Amino acid sequence: MPTGLERRVPCIVDTGYSGALLLPANAIEYLRLSLVGSDRAELADGSIIEHPVFEALVEWDGIERPIEIDQADTAPLLGTALLRGYELTAQMRPHGKVTLRKMPPKRRARKRS
Repeated sequence: MPTGLERRVPCIVDTGYSGALLLPANAIEYLRLSLVGSDRAELADGSIIEHPVFEALVEWDGIERPIEIDQADTAPLLGTALLRGYELTAQMRPHGKVTLRKMPPKRRARKRS
């Protein structure tokens, strides 16, 4: 259930994170998000953790989208679930530019008779 609260959250793009958005507890508490359950995740070191999952409406590329938000005590992460359909480029240097560009819809090959 949307609370009407808004917050811009700078995130780290994490291409190893398959979820949509991961936020720390203080951001989730501020937004008063609704708990929808829990999930398990495998971390980069191979360990498994269980974490709470919340629901929220986010504005992504000018469109409101319902998503699930994972909670963990780390910096906010933007995962691949929100990156689908976008081209990600990154300058691999300190303070390098990161850009997202919406890709055109994939054309279906025409069937030939």
